[in-house]
Amino acid sequence: MAMLVLLTGLVVGVPGEARAQASDEPRAVGEFLLIGKDGERIKGHGGALTSTRFTGISADGQKLDFLPDDIGTLYRHEGSYAGAGAMYGAGFGLLLTGTVLLRYGIEDSAFFRDESAMGVSLGLLGGSALLGALVGLAIGAGQSRWSVEPLVAPGQQVSLNLSHSL
Repeated sequence: MAMLVLLTGLVVGVPGEARAQASDEPRAVGEFLLIGKDGERIKGHGGALTSTRFTGISADGQKLDFLPDDIGTLYRHEGSYAGAGAMYGAGFGLLLTGTVLLRYGIEDSAFFRDESAMGVSLGLLGGSALLGALVGLAIGAGQSRWSVEPLVAPGQQVSLNLSHSL
């Protein structure tokens, strides 16, 4: 029983400590896409977000200063899919070439015993993985990754009004 009370006290104590007031230091956003509540789309860089302001520089060089209430959605640029594309491409190249080589090996049991065939097989596997990686890299580099930047600072308390009608 004493153990249960102790555990309950710890569980109740942790959320209270986590609600400590967060400082209003700016969070760097970097490259961004801001969509205002009026639907205006602004691309820019050098973004910084506090609980009271969002500042940055638009793509055409204008300084921006927005209240969070005027922002519909704020997206942060996180790079491209080049790395993932290269990995998927290399895997596809290995899988395709490995399947073809395995088929030849099943049809001719002496195929993998021949040293020259083994060298050619390894070269084909490596070459197809490299070619697939290059194709995947090229495709992935053309696709940008964006994530939604929360407009609420960590530790900031907010209230939500949810309603449902039938």
